[in-house]
Amino acid sequence: MAASPSVVPRAPATPPPPRESQSVPPSYTRAPASPLGSSIAAQLEQRLGAAQLELRKLGSERHTLRARLRREADRVQELESALRAEAQLRQQASGEHQAALAGLRNRLTELEVRSAAEVSRLSRELEAARNGSASTRNGSGPPEKTPQGLRRIRGIGPAYQRALEALGVTRVEQIAAWTPSDLQATALKLKVRVERIVKDDWVGQAKALERDAEAEGWD
Repeated sequence: MAASPSVVPRAPATPPPPRESQSVPPSYTRAPASPLGSSIAAQLEQRLGAAQLELRKLGSERHTLRARLRREADRVQELESALRAEAQLRQQASGEHQAALAGLRNRLTELEVRSAAEVSRLSRELEAARNGSASTRNGSGPPEKTPQGLRRIRGIGPAYQRALEALGVTRVEQIAAWTPSDLQATALKLKVRVERIVKDDWVGQAKALERDAEAEGWD
């Protein structure tokens, strides 16, 4: 009879050791998040993001406004410079215009005086020629009394002579040296129109008398 193989009984399986649970200290235990707290935190984060976005927009607008302000300031300075230059040009043009007008007025007065003197001279020559012709035809008449002093100038009577002497004008040579400005000033003091003196040609007559006196002295 054959021997039966020996059967070695198996040892029962050893169960794995139980896993040690990692203990967490009570002080580090994290409480579960509250739904209400999460909602408030989300709202705050959303508001913070919106505020940051608004700040970025405001910063960009501030930069744009500063640049625009600098451009406007430069523009104002340019306009002020242009206005100052225009004012200077206007003042210069006005001064030149006034000077030109004054020169034209003086020139016109001088021409009027010369024209009146020439007309008066021609009138005297014509009158002398007529008187000479009449004397030749009628014979010599009685000699006329010769005026003296300023009255030698036709148009200056006793009243004007006294008024001129009161102003210090006592000699014909002074009237001969009158300028247009002197003529106007004297007419104003005598309360007579300048045209009256120009028409009678006081200055021209005085110059003629002065020339006659010089010619007589040379002879």
